[in-house]
Amino acid sequence: MYKALYRQERPERFKDVLGQEHIIKVLENQIKTNKVGHAYLFCGTRGTGKTTIARLLAKGVNCLSENPGERPCGGCAHCQAISEGTFVDVIEMDAASNRGIMDVREIRESIKYPPSVGRKKVYIIDEVHMLTTPAFNALLKTLEEPPENIIFILATTDPEQLPQTILSRCQRMDFRRLGHKNLAEYYQGICKNRGVELKPEAADILATNADGSVRDGLSLLEQSLASGEKVITEDVVNLYGGAISQEFLTKLTDCVLQGDVAGGIKLINSQIESGKESGQILKDWIRHFRNLMVAKVVDEPEDVINLSAESVNKIVESCKTMELDRICEGLRILAETEKESKGSVQPRVFLDLSLMKLCALFNSQQGGNFERPIKVARQPEPKLKLESLIGDRPETPAETQARKREQTGAETNSIEQNEKAITAENAEGKDKLTVSKASVKEENENSENFDEVWTSICEMVIRERPSIGTLRKKAEISAISQNTIKIEAGNEITAKRLEDGLQIISEAATVILGRPIRAQVTLQGEAPKSTDDEDDETIQKLKELLGDIPIRMQ
Repeated sequence: MYKALYRQERPERFKDVLGQEHIIKVLENQIKTNKVGHAYLFCGTRGTGKTTIARLLAKGVNCLSENPGERPCGGCAHCQAISEGTFVDVIEMDAASNRGIMDVREIRESIKYPPSVGRKKVYIIDEVHMLTTPAFNALLKTLEEPPENIIFILATTDPEQLPQTILSRCQRMDFRRLGHKNLAEYYQGICKNRGVELKPEAADILATNADGSVRDGLSLLEQSLASGEKVITEDVVNLYGGAISQEFLTKLTDCVLQGDVAGGIKLINSQIESGKESGQILKDWIRHFRNLMVAKVVDEPEDVINLSAESVNKIVESCKTMELDRICEGLRILAETEKESKGSVQPRVFLDLSLMKLCALFNSQQGGNFERPIKVARQPEPKLKLESLIGDRPETPAETQARKREQTGAETNSIEQNEKAITAENAEGKDKLTVSKASVKEENENSENFDEVWTSICEMVIRERPSIGTLRKKAEISAISQNTIKIEAGNEITAKRLEDGLQIISEAATVILGRPIRAQVTLQGEAPKSTDDEDDETIQKLKELLGDIPIRMQ
């Protein structure tokens, strides 16, 4: 009967175990000194060797070798029987399917009987976290004080779900995830023993998709070996093993950076047509963005990223043109997409949608602003910047007035010099304040052209931010001062959208009025909140000077 590759390659001795030296050293010493514990808890992710080492420990305590330092030998009758699953004193139970209190009671009844053949009776309970609360309670006393010839080995991928009363009764051993380099070398050794050449690039793909699990990588390798090829290349692994290459993830990310939605959809479609699942593509893309984030913040990312040195270098070069906050936001978008797509009958839709969101994110003026156009065709229209529009726009009324004032500058200056300054000095010796009538006149002149100025601002803004430029009829200018323009919105929604675009409105107003301008937004009927303390102080002094003379405020 044919055995799966991961079963064929299961270690028969401690020295053959890959990557768990810290656990092997402890167990070997316990077997050698005859100080084996009565209860163990093996914790770790899938495919790290928990069940394998549990069986090796069962072999070690029942091995017939005369030398304790060589146990398990792997060749005696007891070791062979345990490997074949026919040794009566080693009982394996899957807690995922035998999780009730009745199953635990059967164990309690069976431990009353001594071992039939070996020195120790070993109970291996896999996925122990799946046991029910009553089952755990029934196991407590037995686990704390079992008979002398009984050993319990509990294995789990989620130790956090175990009661503290169980954890305190076991020797806990945490299994490590296997490193990328160790896995790649291990897979190459397996192929060499079978007379097959595994290219380094293909070994890197296997190690990457294994994600620290020996068994996952062996499953992909077995599919590649089934192709019958004597040389397993990167293309063979991608085709027969169902793996997604790092090159595809890099190209897909490049499409995002370029805003090329059409190109990204074509890339995804090529993978879907080759048999890849949308969920797998999304999962690997998340891992790629995580690697980009790590490469951005870690000085030596090769120690953290489970990829070959060449692949890590490519990731480092790629992330140089990307901002960290946008990488993190992109990672969040992909994670939310994965969560939303689970259980959906159309997961491809969510994948395409995440591609469009990422294109908008990395090609927007501000992170998370999806209003900016993205590239959906081969020859998109170029994006127009505010600065490029300055030379092509018509002269505004305000600029016309400014030009006329410059032409008649001599006359205006003469008038201003002949005007009386309004001065006052209070009883306490406050500073004198002079108010120019010309400045008041200028503000009143501007007030007559509020509609024209607002229209000109909206025409400039609409090309850069359409969502703001289209609000011309829902808001109006209420006042223009030397350095401030006050905009009155008709409702809260309009006010919120205008506040989001204050920067670009201020830039447009600065160009149109020919001086630095800062925009403010208020609701209709609401008094504008002044952020300039100097303006408030000036108004107060004006009131003190003019007394009962009414002041018209725009």
